[in-house]
Amino acid sequence: MPMRLIKSALLLRQNAAPVVIDEVQYAPHLFSQIKMEVDQLRIKSQINKPIYRLTGSQQVLLDENIKESLGGRASFFRLHNLSYSEISNFGLSVEEFIFKGGWPELFVHPQLNAIDYHFR
Repeated sequence: MPMRLIKSALLLRQNAAPVVIDEVQYAPHLFSQIKMEVDQLRIKSQINKPIYRLTGSQQVLLDENIKESLGGRASFFRLHNLSYSEISNFGLSVEEFIFKGGWPELFVHPQLNAIDYHFR
């Protein structure tokens, strides 16, 4: 068994559910291990709530490195940028909102330059 699969299995077994794994697109080898873990728990009828929360900044289903779709084992949610009504609490004009966009980081850290942020 390849070392990355052994490490994936250990990672998942050493952490009690529920487990949150952020930026999961950088660990495509975890998907096959998650699929096996979920299937084993289903066989034992031990699943009654989500056990893995996977987050990422890319659409993982479109990533060519992801071989497992987790079909029937996962729900996917697309989160959009913040809306003007959500950001209006910061006291910004519509023009400022259009310039910065709905990126939360630009509003939480006003010292960031929007042009550098978008085009870095």
